[in-house]
Amino acid sequence: MKVVQHQTFRVDELREKVYQKEPNNPEVPVCYCFQHTLGSIQAATIDQRQAILEDIKAGIKAEQCVCDLRNPQGACCLGNVSDCQAA
Repeated sequence: MKVVQHQTFRVDELREKVYQKEPNNPEVPVCYCFQHTLGSIQAATIDQRQAILEDIKAGIKAEQCVCDLRNPQGACCLGNVSDCQAA
Protein backbone atom coordinates (compact mmCIF):
# COMPACT_ATOMS: atom_id res chain seq x y z
CA MET A 1 0.00 0.00 0.00
CA LYS A 2 1.31 3.43 -0.95
CA VAL A 3 1.29 6.00 1.86
CA VAL A 4 0.75 9.57 0.71
CA GLN A 5 1.74 12.36 3.06
CA HIS A 6 0.37 15.84 2.62
CA GLN A 7 1.76 19.08 3.95
CA THR A 8 -0.30 22.11 4.82
CA PHE A 9 1.15 25.61 4.70
CA ARG A 10 -0.37 28.78 6.14
CA VAL A 11 -0.45 31.95 4.02
CA ASP A 12 2.22 33.58 6.20
CA GLU A 13 4.60 30.68 5.44
CA LEU A 14 4.52 31.17 1.65
CA ARG A 15 6.97 33.05 -0.55
CA GLU A 16 4.43 33.62 -3.30
CA LYS A 17 0.71 34.31 -3.33
CA VAL A 18 -1.32 31.15 -3.91
CA TYR A 19 -4.63 31.26 -5.78
CA GLN A 20 -6.17 28.45 -3.73
CA LYS A 21 -5.44 30.35 -0.50
CA GLU A 22 -6.38 33.83 -1.78
CA PRO A 23 -9.07 33.21 -4.42
CA ASN A 24 -10.38 36.81 -4.28
CA ASN A 25 -7.04 38.62 -4.46
CA PRO A 26 -6.66 40.28 -7.91
CA GLU A 27 -2.86 40.20 -7.63
CA VAL A 28 -2.59 36.44 -7.13
CA PRO A 29 -1.38 34.39 -10.10
CA VAL A 30 -3.86 31.91 -11.53
CA CYS A 31 -1.47 30.78 -14.27
CA TYR A 32 1.99 30.51 -12.76
CA CYS A 33 3.74 29.60 -16.03
CA PHE A 34 2.50 32.56 -18.08
CA GLN A 35 1.82 35.03 -15.24
CA HIS A 36 -1.91 35.59 -15.72
CA THR A 37 -3.39 37.00 -12.50
CA LEU A 38 -6.96 36.88 -11.25
CA GLY A 39 -7.22 40.64 -11.78
CA SER A 40 -5.93 40.54 -15.35
CA ILE A 41 -8.33 37.73 -16.24
CA GLN A 42 -11.33 39.42 -14.65
CA ALA A 43 -10.52 42.79 -16.25
CA ALA A 44 -10.17 41.26 -19.73
CA THR A 45 -12.86 41.47 -22.38
CA ILE A 46 -14.46 38.27 -23.62
CA ASP A 47 -12.10 38.24 -26.62
CA GLN A 48 -9.09 38.87 -24.39
CA ARG A 49 -10.16 36.06 -22.06
CA GLN A 50 -10.34 33.71 -25.02
CA ALA A 51 -6.87 34.88 -26.08
CA ILE A 52 -5.55 34.11 -22.58
CA LEU A 53 -6.88 30.55 -22.82
CA GLU A 54 -5.41 30.16 -26.31
CA ASP A 55 -2.06 31.54 -25.08
CA ILE A 56 -1.95 28.97 -22.28
CA LYS A 57 -3.01 26.11 -24.59
CA ALA A 58 -0.32 27.12 -27.11
CA GLY A 59 2.26 27.18 -24.32
CA ILE A 60 1.21 23.71 -23.22
CA LYS A 61 1.45 22.44 -26.79
CA ALA A 62 4.93 24.00 -27.14
CA GLU A 63 5.95 22.31 -23.87
CA GLN A 64 6.62 25.69 -22.23
CA CYS A 65 4.38 24.91 -19.29
CA VAL A 66 5.60 23.28 -16.09
CA CYS A 67 2.55 23.46 -13.85
CA ASP A 68 3.73 20.48 -11.83
CA LEU A 69 6.66 22.63 -10.62
CA ARG A 70 5.36 26.23 -10.73
CA ASN A 71 1.72 25.83 -9.72
CA PRO A 72 1.43 25.20 -5.97
CA GLN A 73 -1.57 23.01 -6.78
CA GLY A 74 0.80 20.74 -8.70
CA ALA A 75 -1.50 20.48 -11.69
CA CYS A 76 -2.50 22.32 -14.85
CA CYS A 77 -4.10 25.72 -14.29
CA LEU A 78 -6.58 25.64 -17.19
CA GLY A 79 -9.47 24.65 -14.93
CA ASN A 80 -8.72 27.52 -12.56
CA VAL A 81 -8.36 29.98 -15.44
CA SER A 82 -11.68 28.82 -16.91
CA ASP A 83 -13.35 29.19 -13.51
CA CYS A 84 -12.06 32.76 -13.21
CA GLN A 85 -13.39 33.61 -16.63
CA ALA A 86 -16.85 32.43 -15.68
CA ALA A 87 -16.89 34.63 -12.56
